[in-house]
Amino acid sequence: MDTYFVNRGNLVWQLNNGANFFLFNLVHRIQVPKMQYKNFNVSLLMKGGFGFMVPHVENTIMGNNNNPHFQFGGWDIGVEAALRFTFFKYAYLEYCNKAVYARYSGLKIHEGTARQAFGCYEMIANIGVNFPICTPQKKILEPNIRTKVESEKEDEKDTE
Repeated sequence: MDTYFVNRGNLVWQLNNGANFFLFNLVHRIQVPKMQYKNFNVSLLMKGGFGFMVPHVENTIMGNNNNPHFQFGGWDIGVEAALRFTFFKYAYLEYCNKAVYARYSGLKIHEGTARQAFGCYEMIANIGVNFPICTPQKKILEPNIRTKVESEKEDEKDTE
């Protein structure tokens, strides 16, 4: 929770319940060489993207409280690197490092709006399961080899 207090309650600024970053990322996955086994593999994920925030703003200005609620808070941009350990093809454990720049604007406070910009760094641990929706079938391309006799027969059909 981000909190700022001045003069015993005359100014109280809180972004509680998290900054609530929503990011739309482009992701690049690299398989770590020599760490690929039948029931275990390691990958490096690199992500970058932009999005929006939905903070829960609660504040008091000169003794006047706002109506605290979740609201659209502005835009953010972030980058992330993660090390993913996959077990038995579907279960994974992930360790991430993430940096985000957030620019709040138009946050509703008592009789007005506020803005704020800040950067943050996060370390994140994820555990999860991949559910395959569909498994694409690999096409095996067969060479198109024709004998001279087959070619001549096709040429005759084309001329008729």
